Amino acid sequence: MNVIIKLDTFVYLFFFLISFCKGLSLEFDSKLYLLIYTLGLILACFRLIKLKYQKREIINVGILLVVGMLVFFVSNETTVLFTAIALMFLKNIDIKKLISTLFLSRLMAFILMLVASIIGIIDMNEVSFYRSSIGGFVTRYSFGYSTPNLTHSTFNLIVMMYLYLFFEKINIKTIIVVFFMNIMLYRFTDSRTGFYVLIIIVVLFYFVKKLKKVREKIPTILNVLFLVLILISFLVTYMYGKVNWVYNLDELLTGRIRYMSITFNNYQPGLINKNDYSRIIFDNGFFDLIYKSGILAFIWFVVVQIKTNNYIKSNKLYKEAILTCTFFIYSFFESYYASSIMNISLIFFMYVLFSQKNKMGEVKSEKSIDNNSSL
Repeated sequence: MNVIIKLDTFVYLFFFLISFCKGLSLEFDSKLYLLIYTLGLILACFRLIKLKYQKREIINVGILLVVGMLVFFVSNETTVLFTAIALMFLKNIDIKKLISTLFLSRLMAFILMLVASIIGIIDMNEVSFYRSSIGGFVTRYSFGYSTPNLTHSTFNLIVMMYLYLFFEKINIKTIIVVFFMNIMLYRFTDSRTGFYVLIIIVVLFYFVKKLKKVREKIPTILNVLFLVLILISFLVTYMYGKVNWVYNLDELLTGRIRYMSITFNNYQPGLINKNDYSRIIFDNGFFDLIYKSGILAFIWFVVVQIKTNNYIKSNKLYKEAILTCTFFIYSFFESYYASSIMNISLIFFMYVLFSQKNKMGEVKSEKSIDNNSSL
């Protein structure tokens, strides 16, 4: 047991390294990222030698690994494969410690990017963007990230992890500080999606913390919210050009629906998709998954997500429920649903992929949460 605990460190290091690299906006085509990823992967694999997987567990993760490899060889798309590899290491891992590791790595990388871009070590990546709502161009800054939206998404991810880790300490001061930082960052990124989604997320976290009825309700709506958002994603795509309000919604979402509609009307997703859409950015995680990875990957994620939602509901895991809920909302506007490094709620898949010896960290009772619900 002591050997396994010590080898757990390699898994946390693996996640720290890849999260830190993503926080520095390094991608798969970066040789440095591949070198660090490979090194971390080799270290994490030492833990597999001491672990024993049940046949059911091997099948659960093995399906996604096989699909991920097929997608990679056919289309060179790495998201599903890298997520499968990450999930493979989660057996008997302490979730709270893992999310703390991801939080620290992302926070360090984000601060480093901000400082480096402000003092001129890296480019601020200034871009001019036309906003039809104001009839003119706005200047947007990404602080070294590939896009201003990614900058704001990274900030939002850090905030979401903070709210999860320090859920019991959320109060009105927390809300004010986050709102202030959100406004300040928005002045530079002009990322409307990131700005408004974070407001929704923070408000949700606050009311889940403050109101017992909301806290009890959140785990019960996960499957409904998940399936409804998927349905709406494809419904508005189909209705684009047919209904005026969808066109108006697309204007608000800066052309997201139009790109999806063109793809939807001209191409049908395959079981394993080819490399036809690798250069298209679908700002919807569910649409992105099925069109870039294929139907098989989409079905696997939907089935496992529904089972995970049911586990969260039956065990009344309020913090896990609100974090999952917020990532569903974010996935409706951004393409990060299938990425375990951006959508950290995928970590909760471990509850249904592996036997329940996983460590959830400290889970406070309902009474304990209520006693800490001060402003």
